[in-house]
Amino acid sequence: MLASLTALSNLAGMRFWGQMTDRFSAKPVSLLGGLGAALIPGLWLTTLVFPLWGVLPVVHVMSGFSWSAFNLNVNTLLLALAPTRERSIYLSVYAALTGLSAAAAPIVGGLLGKMLQSGALPLPFWLNPYLLIFSLSCLLRLLSLLLFLRVHEPREVPLERLLPVFGNLRTLNTMMGFEPLFHHAYLQGERVDRFLASQSSAMRQALEQLDQVTDTYAAESEAHLRELVDSGQAVFSTLREEGEILSHELDHYVERSEARVARWIERLSLPILVLWRRFMRWYHNDYE
Repeated sequence: MLASLTALSNLAGMRFWGQMTDRFSAKPVSLLGGLGAALIPGLWLTTLVFPLWGVLPVVHVMSGFSWSAFNLNVNTLLLALAPTRERSIYLSVYAALTGLSAAAAPIVGGLLGKMLQSGALPLPFWLNPYLLIFSLSCLLRLLSLLLFLRVHEPREVPLERLLPVFGNLRTLNTMMGFEPLFHHAYLQGERVDRFLASQSSAMRQALEQLDQVTDTYAAESEAHLRELVDSGQAVFSTLREEGEILSHELDHYVERSEARVARWIERLSLPILVLWRRFMRWYHNDYE
């Protein structure tokens, strides 16, 4: 029954922590789940004080709920941080180290407990050997979280933004399961989602309108530019035709002017030539 309770709380935690990861990234959720998992050995120690039937269900529910957050998001971080080309190597090394540690830890804990019970390791008479082992387990888990803080997620969200989500929780009705937890945790988040969705829709509409205006302006500008180019080509063609006509007329005028000057020169030079011949004839006659 306790194992079934752990499995049910693990399933509920997977659903809850998966949605929290989508909103707040994997690292802060992993830290919160790791913190809960680190406190589980301390809950086991309360069996020395409180009735066993009252403590064990709480321990198993918290264990399944906390480890679901940690295990789910550790795998997400592995996939996010491992290089694409060497992802299989990273995942296999992680699985190998985890398996070796999981195999060695019970053996070390069993040997330590046996040594403490047999008196091989001196302890005060009032100190329970299990108290030391469980306290050591709790301390080592907390120390491992300090190493986990050095992990940097690409879209990491600070843990401080996740903790206020649980500030609205007052009670947890076990008859209703985890419904109050979902309700309080996502109330503000869903409002933010609706606001972002409405703003993104308005932004998308504004961008579409801007795109339409830009296309219209570009089409009008292109049409005006085409008209200017066509007008310029027409003017250039007209000027070229007029220049060719003017050139022909100028050539014709120059030819006519040269012909007229040649005729005038010929008309003026003929009498002079006749007079010159008469003069030369008279001069020769007179000299003779």
